[in-house]
Amino acid sequence: MDHQVTVISLYSPSSSPLEITPYAKVFRVDTKTLDKIPIVRNTAFNFSLVSFVKLLRLFKSEKFDLIHGNKLEPLFSFALAKYLKSIPCVLTMHTPYIIHGPMDTPSKGLRKIFDKYVTFPSYHLAELSCAKMASRVITVSQSLADTLASWGVNRNKIKVIHNGIDTKKFAPVINSERVKQKLGLKRHVVLFVGRLEKRKGPDLLVRAIPEIKKVVKDVSFLFVGDDNTPCSIKNVLREIVAKLGCEEDVLFYGKASESELLSFYSCCDVFVVPSRYESFGLIVGEAMSMAKPVVAAKVGGIPEIIADGEDGLLFEPNNPQSLASKTIAVLQDAELAHRLSLNARRKIEENFNVQTMAKKTIALYSEVCNA
Repeated sequence: MDHQVTVISLYSPSSSPLEITPYAKVFRVDTKTLDKIPIVRNTAFNFSLVSFVKLLRLFKSEKFDLIHGNKLEPLFSFALAKYLKSIPCVLTMHTPYIIHGPMDTPSKGLRKIFDKYVTFPSYHLAELSCAKMASRVITVSQSLADTLASWGVNRNKIKVIHNGIDTKKFAPVINSERVKQKLGLKRHVVLFVGRLEKRKGPDLLVRAIPEIKKVVKDVSFLFVGDDNTPCSIKNVLREIVAKLGCEEDVLFYGKASESELLSFYSCCDVFVVPSRYESFGLIVGEAMSMAKPVVAAKVGGIPEIIADGEDGLLFEPNNPQSLASKTIAVLQDAELAHRLSLNARRKIEENFNVQTMAKKTIALYSEVCNA
């Protein structure tokens, strides 16, 4: 099918306000003026406002058959499309704000009270309003679909479409020794990828290090991800590492480029996902696609990707001891690690590839437009 796609996204200094590609026309809008107002200092909400203004202008020259948005960002655009233009809307929900907000927002004092009783409930209401205005709601896991249904979203209009992985980009590569030598890593490498925030659980992995080191001596722990977010617990992590006496075993690399990230995936012996919540867990799929044994928390949508003991190992949430036990099992058993790796790659190729995600999404578009 021939689809003409227009994208409204957030502006960044490294990007052009307008970009024409072979696949889409991309408009980038800036929220910096609204971001200066303390009471509405939320990029998602502010983007919802400025993207609405942009869409209003685009309606003068463009004709759209369908509007697709994510989370609360399309709130005002959905209202415009549905009630004034009678254009069907599709919403994709990832991690709801009411779940990740309390974990990720480091507010204190009066701001903490304001967030608890005003910010989080208002964003939750905005997301539910988007879901109820939408013709169909895509969730990235069955777990999230069940959560939305429990909040009153009509289950009949919810469609589960798991995130897809680019299996060509995230393909098995063998160059681990070069990367290990460059970073000064030891024989075995345990890798964490994600923002250094509470919801991602890096503190749980740090607290598991002493237990792992009791059994596996020659091991390094590599933490890769943005450590400069407002919710960063980087300093807390460094304090824990120092208190445990594990400084020589831990490397906080910071934010990595795409090529660096691929090299880090390739060099690890175990990929650990200690998150306190994940609606899907894209990094789980990426690591599995690169044929890496994954040890992940049994939370959210992760058990929909990993069959425990077959293509990865699951551990009990918020439990460093359980995390350590499963990680040790992989590091000590080469046969287990190899079997998990092969099965993981096969599962992503067969069930969680980007082509399958695209086909399911296009089919949903056709269903909505022809309704």
